[in-house]
Amino acid sequence: MPTHTVAIGKKSLSKIPIFGQYFWALGHVFIDRADRRSAMGTMSKVKDLTLKKGLSVWMAPEGTRSQGRGLLPFKKGAFHLAVNAQRPIRPVVLSSFQKHVDLNRWYAGTVIIEAMEIISVEGKTISDLDELKNLARELIKQQIGILDERLTSL
Repeated sequence: MPTHTVAIGKKSLSKIPIFGQYFWALGHVFIDRADRRSAMGTMSKVKDLTLKKGLSVWMAPEGTRSQGRGLLPFKKGAFHLAVNAQRPIRPVVLSSFQKHVDLNRWYAGTVIIEAMEIISVEGKTISDLDELKNLARELIKQQIGILDERLTSL
């Protein structure tokens, strides 16, 4: 995890032995997506952290793993946070796991991780959330295809 970064994870991750305690002890944040009011409060606290301490936020906009179904629709939370804090979005893309990774082997395979160009939210408002969300998703979808092609040629 990059320094000066806080990750947001779903509350159910807190129940994973050792991982949940470690995640929390490192200052990362759990969000209860089933309780909208609680989730909004958590996002407000994270926004304050980013502004006061200059932290970056690490979030998965899909909200869950796709289990091989490809890129899922994005939720608005990450984009809401970026617009409210007026902080840029830097998509981080991973190549597909399904064709290239076998977690049952000692050498599981290869995954390419790439940080993309920043998406500015300067001057954007809540009314721009769908546009930002769709732009980020399309850029990420295209980049996954490029990374997957690169993996195939390795």
